[in-house]
Amino acid sequence: MNFIIWNCRGSRSPKFRGNFRNLLDYHRPALVALLETHQENHQTIPQEFQFSNVIAVPGTTSAGGIAILWHEHILTVTAVALMPQEIHCKIQVIPSTVEWLFSAIYVNNLIDNACGTILKK
Repeated sequence: MNFIIWNCRGSRSPKFRGNFRNLLDYHRPALVALLETHQENHQTIPQEFQFSNVIAVPGTTSAGGIAILWHEHILTVTAVALMPQEIHCKIQVIPSTVEWLFSAIYVNNLIDNACGTILKK
């Protein structure tokens, strides 16, 4: 079973879409975590790339955003906690009854939205 975790630095461009499609065709992942999508709404991504579901936290047009996509015939994914820069979820491989915790975290190195503090380089 394959998972892909990708800091894609924007998921709207034609270049991303072509590269992502190639990765999906080659690796056939059961789950994908996209970090730094730069999108406020991720609801069209599952349909466009043939995933069953998405759990997401919004970004802006220039930073942030996390989306976890999966195939529901392979995995059951249940959100545990959603925060501005984090998604925590339980994953169960069908038909197993064992669950495990998966966390996708993206922290902008300039602005820590969780604390509201601007960090200087």
